[in-house]
Amino acid sequence: MRCVLNFEYESVGIIYMQLINRKNKERLKNGSIPVFLSVFGLLVIVFQPELNSGIPSYSSLKKASGVVSSVYISQGKSSHIEFKLSGTPNSFYYNSNAGDFGLVGDALDKAQLSIRPIELLYEDDGFRPLWANEDLYSVWQFNEDGKSIRSYLDISAAHQSENRFGQIICNIIGGLLFLLSVVTGVAFLKKEFGRNHY
Repeated sequence: MRCVLNFEYESVGIIYMQLINRKNKERLKNGSIPVFLSVFGLLVIVFQPELNSGIPSYSSLKKASGVVSSVYISQGKSSHIEFKLSGTPNSFYYNSNAGDFGLVGDALDKAQLSIRPIELLYEDDGFRPLWANEDLYSVWQFNEDGKSIRSYLDISAAHQSENRFGQIICNIIGGLLFLLSVVTGVAFLKKEFGRNHY
């Protein structure tokens, strides 16, 4: 009889300890949520894009000139222009994010038809998107017959505007995460205070 009682007491003790451990794990989990939200919100704000992110310096750009030999204009989610100049093997790239997409496309089409040479500045570091079978070089300035189609300052300003929008989004998301961490933290502390109080 005593062995049976001891076994029952031990069983109850094990179950009780398991319940305590389960509650502690739940409390630890609930208490870590506000910390995670605040840390993640801080990371979103700290690692937001800088205003000049992705914009090369003017002095680092390379020059190219020639008659437009081919133009490909892609419309859609990632609208862009790919074109080539005579006398250079490079394929050049202009993204719609750089602004005045239609103006640049029309100017390149007209330059190809009229066989007028254009001058441009491009980034020497090429990249290869998934759809391309060769490296593309981003253009940062267009000139035709000495007249500016799209200047370095214009294209840089367009990229800065996009980066500025990204900064706003990051600040909003980071702020909301901080606010949510405060709300969940207060709720957790109230629950813990009520549990300890009673």
